[in-house]
Amino acid sequence: MKPHYLNDFVIEKFKAQGKRANWTVNTNPFEGGSDHVPFLRENIPSVLFWHFTDQFYHTDNDRIDKVSKTTLKNVGTAALVSGLELLNSDVNTAKKVLKTIENAAISRLNEELKQSKLAIEKGEDVKTQLEIIAAWEDWYVKSADTTSDMVSDISLITSEIKKTKSAIKAKAKNIREELNK
Repeated sequence: MKPHYLNDFVIEKFKAQGKRANWTVNTNPFEGGSDHVPFLRENIPSVLFWHFTDQFYHTDNDRIDKVSKTTLKNVGTAALVSGLELLNSDVNTAKKVLKTIENAAISRLNEELKQSKLAIEKGEDVKTQLEIIAAWEDWYVKSADTTSDMVSDISLITSEIKKTKSAIKAKAKNIREELNK
């Protein structure tokens, strides 16, 4: 997997649909496999929309009558909104996505700080926890750069990209300092 804004962009759209429709949206870390992997292998950003398995999943009884109409409607709506917004993206879209990336990065880094503190309390190595923070920092800093595909002239968002990257780096630095205490 390569860093890209697509994941956090789509999650934001799905959460917005969930809020509008009173529909629960959850995420899972990458597990490998499935239909989107060939795209990832060819360096084409992609995401997987799926519903957690049920008793019919991948069985002879896995048929359309078992599909939740509500879930299908919400997934379709959020996917369509995502696609249309990306199709019509411009400088304003790129700026909003950069804010999404920054917020997602800070949220992830805060969660990793909590998890790192717990791991250290259990005797795990600080160095390993710092590597995790560095990996997330790297992911989100590089994700910010990918917003350049939304504009015809990257100079239109260069300063916003720099601001987003600086905010992410500053947050990661603060976390490293806290873990090194």
